[in-house]
Amino acid sequence: MHLRVVFQKMADSGIAVFSGDVIGHGKSSGDRVYFGSLDQLIEDFESLCEDAKIECDAEYSDPPIPMFIGGHSLGGMIAPLVCLRNQALWN
Repeated sequence: MHLRVVFQKMADSGIAVFSGDVIGHGKSSGDRVYFGSLDQLIEDFESLCEDAKIECDAEYSDPPIPMFIGGHSLGGMIAPLVCLRNQALWN
């Protein structure tokens, strides 16, 4: 099943779904399949998560809804690293 279908099913069931491209991958800018450091990728994804949380809290505060940050391939490795790095974001 394509990831877009999974994300759509989650959204249809009331979950705020956010995802993004890793620099140099997908439709993002940058040299193809190149990134300077893993730390930079983690910081970029963490920033996406923080912005998504702010947007979700502002849009769906009453009542609050669950939020999902998705990642595929390289993003699937980075997403849990971000979750571990900033666990307070998810409380």
